[in-house]
Amino acid sequence: LGDVYKRQLWKLPLALPGIISLRLFSTPTIKVPETPPILKIFKAPKPDNRVIEPNYTTPIVSYPLIEKKNIKALPTYIGKNMDIHYSSYKMNACVGCIRGQHIYDAIGILNTILKKGGDIALKVLKNARQNAMHQGANEQCLFVKTVQVGRRNRHKKPDIRAKGKTGLIIVPGSSLKIILEERPLSEMHKLFITGHCPVGIAAETRKQLMQTGADFQDITSVAHMTTAYGRYMQRKTFKLIKEKVHKAMCLSLIHI
Repeated sequence: LGDVYKRQLWKLPLALPGIISLRLFSTPTIKVPETPPILKIFKAPKPDNRVIEPNYTTPIVSYPLIEKKNIKALPTYIGKNMDIHYSSYKMNACVGCIRGQHIYDAIGILNTILKKGGDIALKVLKNARQNAMHQGANEQCLFVKTVQVGRRNRHKKPDIRAKGKTGLIIVPGSSLKIILEERPLSEMHKLFITGHCPVGIAAETRKQLMQTGADFQDITSVAHMTTAYGRYMQRKTFKLIKEKVHKAMCLSLIHI
């Protein structure tokens, strides 16, 4: 035996009593009861159907019921072209500036776009306006609700190159759909009062004033619509009036 085993041999007689005691006295024992346990069955108590009225020491605070108003959908008019030989990305860049605009403003913006997509979008917009006028809509209350630009089925065509070589290119194509909505006169009055009169309506108003030969008093009475400075001052005064009314309402609530 090596030196290591010789050093550990003297510990073996000392460890034998512990090993024997663990073997003899550490076996698990199970005690079986003499009589089986008795199971007690409890009946559920009968429900108490009595109504107990609560006695509140403080008043009950509840939120008022909000009535859902039946909002009628505004009438819409559609103009579309589903087969356009023009890229959908370029078309979206051309018509992105007329979304939410008045129809007069949208026509003026498209007239200034020197791109192929501007002429195509202008034709579709005039087609939608014609449909609206045919159905009896008021042209001065028409706004561009949505402009949807999509893709059409693209096809390939030969690309003729120099020295008798040819290739294939993908022809871009897109589709355009413009939806107009007719807003009520109450919303148009809000735009005039708050100083957000459309520029197209302002131009039409100036034209009518020139044709009718209006005097200075008539011109100044509609200056908040016809001029850019008048619209700016109308927005500013409306904002001040709104702040004053808000402060007065807050003071009245504090006094109550």
